[in-house]
Amino acid sequence: MIGDRSLIESSDDVLQADIKNHKKRVISLFDLVLVEKEARPMLSKHERHTKMMDKIKYFINSLTVYISLCIIITKPSYYPYFSAFTLSAQIIHRYFEFSAHRWQLYLIDFCYLTNFLTILYIFFPTNYTLYIVAFGFSTGPILLTCVVYNLSLSFHSTIKFTSYWTHFSPGLSMLIVRWFDSSNFFFGEEFFSKKVFGFEFYYEYILMHLAVYFAWLIPYYIINFIWLYDYILENDFENTFLYAFKQEGAWGTRKKLLSIGEKWAPAIFMTWHFRYVAATSCLSSIYFFNIYLGFIVIFLLFLLGVWNTGSFYIDYFSRSYLDQFKADFKVYNRIFKNERSEDDINVNLRKRSSIDLGDSNDNNDNKDNKEEMKNKEDRNGKSHVNGHSNGAKNKKE
Repeated sequence: MIGDRSLIESSDDVLQADIKNHKKRVISLFDLVLVEKEARPMLSKHERHTKMMDKIKYFINSLTVYISLCIIITKPSYYPYFSAFTLSAQIIHRYFEFSAHRWQLYLIDFCYLTNFLTILYIFFPTNYTLYIVAFGFSTGPILLTCVVYNLSLSFHSTIKFTSYWTHFSPGLSMLIVRWFDSSNFFFGEEFFSKKVFGFEFYYEYILMHLAVYFAWLIPYYIINFIWLYDYILENDFENTFLYAFKQEGAWGTRKKLLSIGEKWAPAIFMTWHFRYVAATSCLSSIYFFNIYLGFIVIFLLFLLGVWNTGSFYIDYFSRSYLDQFKADFKVYNRIFKNERSEDDINVNLRKRSSIDLGDSNDNNDNKDNKEEMKNKEDRNGKSHVNGHSNGAKNKKE
């Protein structure tokens, strides 16, 4: 009886171990099933759309740079036409993109005036005044803004790429018109060879730029600081002044704008703007007579854009891209980091493995029955021993 009892206990232990191992196998299997089923909705329609749009943007913007390089190397005199086309398409797209963020007022900034003059010149290729103004603004204040704002060729982002291209491409176009118009699409090389750097040229150069600048400055000031100022603040719109006003810290402009009071902050801002445009426009006149200096600046600014792009992708983009869909990856974090609670496992087991749980319950019932039979045998054995002892006692008596 003792041998049979030990055999039964050992078999029960083996049976319970098998049940436990089987449950582990079931849980592991369900983990895989859960991963597969919960990963499908993770690629939601919004995510797929966002990723596809980023791929399309990357393809179009990188193709724009590639085509530009091919044109500049083979037929540089055709580049101003290609530049005018790309700038027009980007500015139209930017209007709709900025409207979604309430950034439309950026589109009346000085840089877009320069882009408009550069595009307009393509339709009036022999207008010397228009060319000089477009040349000075595009190779001066607009081109150097790439350094001021650290603009980059981030191909996946139309906001970043368009910001770079609208500041870089106009200056490149005007330099090509000045130095590589071998096809005589514009003035031709002979026309510019007659120009001599001197007081007369410099006076005419500065006067034309000042006239166009103040023709833009007055309506810009009225729109942003008089006519729509309260409307901009109440409806959370943004413009260049508000962007500069928000910059705090050691290098921020907020404290400087408020140096003589908030009332005079717009005037201080426009004074800064005028000083920057005047200084860089005067500097751009050097490029009109020096081909090497002009294209060295172009080359360095292109390298700066490439460097800023690499820095953006490596330091920021690799981490932030997946953060857009961070909530959808909680499933993976919960499963692969063993953060699933026992209650979740038991619920899944009850729902998905009712047969296995039923078998284990049957085994538990069998165990209870065996224990009950064991107790019954003990009671019967005890009563049997008591019976023998009572019989022996009676016989002795």
